[in-house]
Amino acid sequence: MKFPMFAKIEVNGDHAHPLFDYLKKAAPFQGFEENNMSATLLKLMVTEKAPEWLCGDAVKWNFTKFLIDQQGRVIRRFEPTDALENIRSSIDSLIQ
Repeated sequence: MKFPMFAKIEVNGDHAHPLFDYLKKAAPFQGFEENNMSATLLKLMVTEKAPEWLCGDAVKWNFTKFLIDQQGRVIRRFEPTDALENIRSSIDSLIQ
């Protein structure tokens, strides 16, 4: 099976793709959960590798997800540290 490959795009900074500018404005970063070990580790890694991402709504890591409804509205932003059950329940509530 073959599928088309897409070029890598910027998601943060001055050259961020307009789609990600829109997504980040529609669903701002809600902060790191201080009682979540994965979130604490992600925060430490971001602090070391890209401290400029700590402030504002920057995408913190590759696996940030955005839930969008059928009308194209951004419903919610999920960080890589969000539990799969939270993502699943949000999707379930949207399709019911």
